[in-house]
Amino acid sequence: MSFKLKILIRSIKNDIWKHIFFVFFLLFCVSGGFYIHNIYMSSLYDSKIDDLEITIQENLKKYENLRQEDNYMNFEIAQHIQENKNKISWVNNIESLVEMFDRVSSVGSNSDISLENFLVNYDSIRVRGSVPSLETVYNDDGLLDELNSLDFINEILIPSYSLMGDKYEFDLTSKIKLNEGR
Repeated sequence: MSFKLKILIRSIKNDIWKHIFFVFFLLFCVSGGFYIHNIYMSSLYDSKIDDLEITIQENLKKYENLRQEDNYMNFEIAQHIQENKNKISWVNNIESLVEMFDRVSSVGSNSDISLENFLVNYDSIRVRGSVPSLETVYNDDGLLDELNSLDFINEILIPSYSLMGDKYEFDLTSKIKLNEGR
């Protein structure tokens, strides 16, 4: 081989090593920069998190102080009343109470059904009654059908009957539906 060829081969080998070194050096610098950037961003986010935690703690203290004030308590009470305004029972309204009594007492007025001793509570009605036969209670258009047709009656319970002479006596209990939206 000639001398010039040997020099050319040697220079090409040196250039390849220079290029490989340059590529690795460039990768090292980029990864180092990326590492330093991640450390900086991590510390920046940690400081923001600490600042936000301090702000949250301050706002919680302010909130607790506001909750202790009378105005806030009055606001909470008014808000509770407003939310539950539509869930007031029929019996909270005197007109509704009278209407319920009239409508329940008129049940069975055309037949041999006798209802007496009405007891109206906040959530229920109790009535003592008597009928000549149990068919009067359970027939179509009987006592139970008439009571179920009343819009404020929710659940009717007659636990037992007792035969007194020629009539069956019973205690009837009914739950009152909540007046939703009225």
